[in-house]
Amino acid sequence: HARLAAAGLGLDAFDYINRLPVKRLHEVHLTGIQTYDETWINKVSAAGIHPDPLQSYSGHPLDHLPMTQPDWDFVARSVEQIRSGKWGTPWIAPFEYGGVGALWQALTDQTTLHEQVPRLYNMVHRVKG
Repeated sequence: HARLAAAGLGLDAFDYINRLPVKRLHEVHLTGIQTYDETWINKVSAAGIHPDPLQSYSGHPLDHLPMTQPDWDFVARSVEQIRSGKWGTPWIAPFEYGGVGALWQALTDQTTLHEQVPRLYNMVHRVKG
């Protein structure tokens, strides 16, 4: 969520995050951020859901979507900040992909979960390394 806030303020995500009390970090919520575009609108429509509820997001970044390479790069850099001691070590790092209800069910792909959860788990658990 900090990445979306930083983007909205026109700031680099790490510059923004490093202004927060990162030494007292307890949770890190990890999510894929993608532009809500025709690809996602079509998935919602194909599931029989009218796309209007998210129409205002069209063309804008939306979270709770699959991780893409920039997201993986961001997680890797964040893990390094934790490993180096620059940030505190969180007790939890939930993967926020999908959500509750028909809309999020339409946007969530089980194959993606099966691929991305183990990769994310391995990255996060390397922190203790």
